[in-house]
Amino acid sequence: MNILIVGAGAIGCTFGSHLQHSGAKVSLVCRSNYQVVKESGIKLETVNWGNYTFIPDNVFKSTHEVTGKYDHVVVSTKAIPQVNLVELLKPVIAENTMIHLIQNGIGIENDLAAQYPNNPIVSCIAYIACHQKEPGYIVATSHVTYFTLGLFKLNDVDNEKLQKFIDHGRIGKLALNRDDCIQRSRWKKLIWNASFNPLSIVAGNKTSKEILDDEDLHSLVRTLMTEVVTTANHFFEEKIPLEAVDENISNTLKIGHYKPSMLLDWENGNPIEIDAILRNPILVAKEHGVDMPNLNVIYRLLKAKLKDQQ
Repeated sequence: MNILIVGAGAIGCTFGSHLQHSGAKVSLVCRSNYQVVKESGIKLETVNWGNYTFIPDNVFKSTHEVTGKYDHVVVSTKAIPQVNLVELLKPVIAENTMIHLIQNGIGIENDLAAQYPNNPIVSCIAYIACHQKEPGYIVATSHVTYFTLGLFKLNDVDNEKLQKFIDHGRIGKLALNRDDCIQRSRWKKLIWNASFNPLSIVAGNKTSKEILDDEDLHSLVRTLMTEVVTTANHFFEEKIPLEAVDENISNTLKIGHYKPSMLLDWENGNPIEIDAILRNPILVAKEHGVDMPNLNVIYRLLKAKLKDQQ
């Protein structure tokens, strides 16, 4: 199995290293960490799998430099407007390539599905706390780590190919869960992402614990989470229980002073996934005649903050 990872950050490298452990050939497209990875590979310090070094089979500076054909192309870049996935992937998508998107948010598959109607697209949700401490050095701190995968469009041929990929990943000790209603799972993850992520910035650079320790912010988190659940339940036959709000808050309390990914990007001056996590859900809801007034306010406040940063 020949696999290309586009986006050699913490998640992409962790994912790729385990696929290589399963016997697959794994190549990386790197940007800022290219030189280090090319010379020394990637050092990983993990709670679940110990410490080890991942030496990719090939390392490329860009998709335009990629050689060879790939059965699977795994995209683990941020879902931001600054990255045009259609253009980015043009040099590496062949007739039978399966495209995997490990990204946050809603509506991330649409552009690629329009550009590559005959290529299977796998929507993948990552549940892992990891970061690239410095170029080529990744730290994964979460005890519970898993990925949920599902086809954007279901069919028997692609089902078989995806299952082979999942079986391969499990050999490499990846916890991969199959979900045939992957969009529902995307909305479930949005319960956390659309509340703690934007609030961490809008409320003044707050960690998850600082948000929950503040009575007003705690209440606002619950309001946003509840709005996501009730909105999602307009779209899916299998409803998301409201208990998911308490479950998310309870799990967040256990991790202490956690900095959401948006806050880390904000502090480092990096682009933020405001469209995928906030704007797109609001637009999808509106198309179905559902308003998300609370999320809309948070979206506009965050948008204003981003303008100030520029």
